[in-house]
Amino acid sequence: MKKFFSTVLLLLFSVLLVACNDKKEEEEVVVPEPAEVSYKYISNADYTTIFGETTKVNFDLAIPKVATPVQNGMGMIIPNLKLSVEATYNMATYESAELHARINISSDIMNMVFAGNESSFGFKLIGGIDIYIKDSKSYVNTHVGLGSEGSTEPDMQLSSLMMFAGGFIPPEAKPLVDVIMTGLNNSKEYAQIDFSKDTFKAIKTLAPMGITFATQNLLKQEAIKDSNFNIKLENDLMEISKSAPVFNTEFLKNLGFIPESIINLISSVQDINIKLDNKDETFNSLELVSNVKIEALANEVANLSLKIKTNVQMPSTPTDLDTYDKVYTLNSMNAVYKVIAISTNKVLPSINVNIDGKEVEGTEYTHYIESGEPKVVVSGKDAASGTDLVGSLDSGTVDWNTAGVYDVVYSVKDLAGNTQIKRVKITVAVDDVEPSISVFYVDRKNEKEYDQRTAETRDYIIDKNTVFEIKLKIEDNADKNPTIESNIIFTPEKINGVEQESQTLEYVIFNGKTALGTYKFSVKATDQNGNVAEREYTIIVKDEAPKITQILVDEVKLSEDKTTKKYKYEHKLNDTKPTITIEATDNISEVGDLVITQDGSKVEWDKVGTYEYKITVADEKGYTLEKILEITVVE
Repeated sequence: MKKFFSTVLLLLFSVLLVACNDKKEEEEVVVPEPAEVSYKYISNADYTTIFGETTKVNFDLAIPKVATPVQNGMGMIIPNLKLSVEATYNMATYESAELHARINISSDIMNMVFAGNESSFGFKLIGGIDIYIKDSKSYVNTHVGLGSEGSTEPDMQLSSLMMFAGGFIPPEAKPLVDVIMTGLNNSKEYAQIDFSKDTFKAIKTLAPMGITFATQNLLKQEAIKDSNFNIKLENDLMEISKSAPVFNTEFLKNLGFIPESIINLISSVQDINIKLDNKDETFNSLELVSNVKIEALANEVANLSLKIKTNVQMPSTPTDLDTYDKVYTLNSMNAVYKVIAISTNKVLPSINVNIDGKEVEGTEYTHYIESGEPKVVVSGKDAASGTDLVGSLDSGTVDWNTAGVYDVVYSVKDLAGNTQIKRVKITVAVDDVEPSISVFYVDRKNEKEYDQRTAETRDYIIDKNTVFEIKLKIEDNADKNPTIESNIIFTPEKINGVEQESQTLEYVIFNGKTALGTYKFSVKATDQNGNVAEREYTIIVKDEAPKITQILVDEVKLSEDKTTKKYKYEHKLNDTKPTITIEATDNISEVGDLVITQDGSKVEWDKVGTYEYKITVADEKGYTLEKILEITVVE
């Protein structure tokens, strides 16, 4: 594995040759010599951006098959090996230095090679490493190990593997291994290591210099074979691609410390496509996709992807870092147990107080002795991680069986030590209040809700053909669901029945289905403490006489006198006799079925005087309406 990671690092070095600060002009060039590449794209490269701003790095590598060198007749074949890294960091200053990194590794079930024979090992690689830098300290959580088929977490942790391999560990490394084994037994435990200013300086100062030196040195030594990269500059995007073996293997061999098997892997890198995004001539983002053709393994192709982006948002502290079980401190190679809170979250958690299933929304709550001692639940939620929290009574006491007023304080503390409180004034009382009964009469025909009738018997008159609805709403000061009894006694042809929704009963009488007559109904409500309320109501269903909608005399509309209830019309002596038109409506009969009678026999149109013109409207049931049109004949 050590050789494998060396390979990855060298691949990354080869990628960074594209970071540059060249002018952004629309052009496409082919660079034939390494020296020109160095001059144009490397010499003035500025890598400090990726260490001075919040930067996110995503790295993915997938290799179909990796075979370890056979030693002493033993080797290992790792199929479908995958490595991914996701890291967000900011190294602008020592005080604000922060890193959130997660490394995941996995494979399919591995095979073991022994004495030339290959057989299933029965386990796969699984797990990862979480690394955080925060508050001038670094935290490491390792949950890498071996897992069986179907496992999502290691069946054998790294500590167990170390113990298994104890005979192969150099003596000088054993104190460190002992500490790691003590602190890294499960995914909820972290090893804490001090992050010094010297370490910070080394990372921020030496890393950019090292990257620049490495890329320039590789170019000078003609490490890039043929050096024919296609380089395209357009607006703020530089794209570099090459489809051929990239490295000069002779140069790598001359370095003297890279194993030949690793050189073969590196030298087979092909099909690199690099996109570099610059803003204001500083490094902004990089995206690399390449294929590694491993000829030693039947021309199988490994896929590599690297993305770097600056000026991103630092993520909030991951939940699992806030919900640790234990944190161990590495101190002079001794395991020192230390529990700490590492979250910088300053946002107070939420708090909820629930008494007998009812949330206390304000600062006051009333409890009735007859209900018995309630169950009080105090809960909350961590603002940073969303973790559910359990709270408690912070101060004050309540005697739930004795009437009185009690001031109490409930509290919830989050994982960072922030405390949220809720002050509640609790009134313990005797319940002697009867339930409240409200009756609503709703005329659906006119879409109007009438005044509610409460507390006493009220008569209410409705028309036979009105779409009518009665709503009974029962409420109680202490009981959410009081017992409801009603004796709705109607004799219409059809009633919609009873629908209970919350504390509302609804009785609907459909249009044209209710028989004429007088009906009484009563409602009785009993709460859980024995308080009773009872109301009785009367509904009268009746028919109505027809109504005159308008009277027209020669198309002139007349209005009814509000005092005399008569219509009036003035006619000149020598004018032609007018045409009188009557329009009417009825709640039962259709307009065409109404019988309208006009009696003007007493009117003398050619003689000055005042006369009564009689109008009668009758419906099919015999209900009639009479109106007088007073006609005055003048000279």
